[in-house]
Formats: sequence, structure tokens, C-alpha cells
Amino acid sequence: MKNLMKAEMLPNFIVRVAFDNKEIRYFYLKKKGEVKNIEYWLSGLTNSWIGHELIIEEGGVGLIIDGKVHYTSDELYNKSFEHMLH
Repeated sequence: MKNLMKAEMLPNFIVRVAFDNKEIRYFYLKKKGEVKNIEYWLSGLTNSWIGHELIIEEGGVGLIIDGKVHYTSDELYNKSFEHMLH
């Protein structure tokens, strides 16, 4: 199991995640439909990282997005990509 060390929201609903094995991966929220707010439709995707809260669970076992959506670190690793331009 890889533990989550850091997560940050990037433009276009991409979450950059860093794991304890020193690997950095990119997780796409908009393809999964997790983010459903008016900001997405009005922003032109330029400021989509503003106002989203990412909380890493103690021990790096998971990530909570906006207090609603939960992913385990294994889910994030398996559903993310090695390169941002996927």
C-alpha cells in the first residue's frame, strides 16, 4: 500500500498527488464527475482549483475532497496517471 503524502488542486480539476514512494501522479476529477458546481461551467476551467478543499487522512491512507468525496490512497494511485497530459 502506498500512502499519500501531499495533494494539491491544479487547474482543470486535476489533483496532483505525491506518494511515500516519491512518485507523483495526476488524478482527473472532471472525468469522474465528482465536481458538480457552477464554478466548473462558468470558469472556463482557468480558476477551477480555487475554493476546493483537499484533506489527507491521518497516515496518508486517503483523501477527502470538499468534505464529500473520499478516495483511499490505493484508489488514487490506481485511477491516476503518471503524466499530466494524458
